[in-house]
Amino acid sequence: KAPVAKKAPVAKKAPVAKKAAPVKRAPVAKKAAVSTGGFSPETDIGVTPPLGLFDPLNLLSRGPEAYRRYQEIEIKHGRLAMAATLGVITTEAGIRLPGYLSLSQDLPYASQPGTLDGAYFATPLAGWLQIVCFIAALDLAVFRQDPNLPAGDVVQDLPINWVRYEDPEVKTFKLNVERNNGRAA
Repeated sequence: KAPVAKKAPVAKKAPVAKKAAPVKRAPVAKKAAVSTGGFSPETDIGVTPPLGLFDPLNLLSRGPEAYRRYQEIEIKHGRLAMAATLGVITTEAGIRLPGYLSLSQDLPYASQPGTLDGAYFATPLAGWLQIVCFIAALDLAVFRQDPNLPAGDVVQDLPINWVRYEDPEVKTFKLNVERNNGRAA
């Protein structure tokens, strides 16, 4: 006769508690943030994955007024960087402005290299000074930031047909896209 396998012993079920004790969680230390009214940088526009709230220099500790100024600067520089990126792309594609970059140096726009580093070194110092002065004039006179408007909203009194989004989710998405594209540029 063949040997018969024995059944494995069945483990007894552990007694189940009738009522579970309430779970107590340890207090979690939160990052200190200056809080004045609605100042909540953790949920602000631009705080998106993968970095989330990225503040390696601890600039948030300077308070809401400084934080707002940093937002305004970031948005303006991001917009300028996006425009400059488009300028490099169009120049590299062979699209050039008519005329001269410098009449005194007989330097037509068509002679400018398409690459960023080539254009940087080929542009005379006087050209860079004109660019900086033009941007400063735009910043100080035309695109002045109204402290009563959200950071980056600078065209209230200008004859520009600016798109306004009524849906808060769409508006938040578009503002996050703008902020992240400016950072990438």
